[in-house]
Amino acid sequence: MRAKPRLDKMKSVHIRQDQACSLLRATTLKIARDNLETAMTSRPNPYREHLDPNPANYAVLTPIDFLDWAAEAYPDRLALIHGDIRQSWAVVQKLCQQMAAGIQAQQLGVGDTVAVMLPNIPAMIYAHFAVPM
Repeated sequence: MRAKPRLDKMKSVHIRQDQACSLLRATTLKIARDNLETAMTSRPNPYREHLDPNPANYAVLTPIDFLDWAAEAYPDRLALIHGDIRQSWAVVQKLCQQMAAGIQAQQLGVGDTVAVMLPNIPAMIYAHFAVPM
């Protein structure tokens, strides 16, 4: 069970929309790994009964890992469409990394609470990946 964030430990920082993405990465990575570990150990799976984890059948894939993989495997393939905006995986990855750098420049890091309130626009996708970066 995860501890609730303490209000007295929260920081109030105003950041630009393009900076919001990179704060989520570390937290998302830990949560994804914890959830995977729980899923792998808490309930029996008959398909894994005689299958030892190895690189061919077991890999932790967080949202950040997926973004990095997609940007490497399909750099020019369309990843995001919003109105007239069309962006490839490589472009989305770069924008997420830029937003992550902006968040880190605000002295925010692992363990800090970040709230993002955006409509369904590209910046929300960037924030999804960038905050835990």
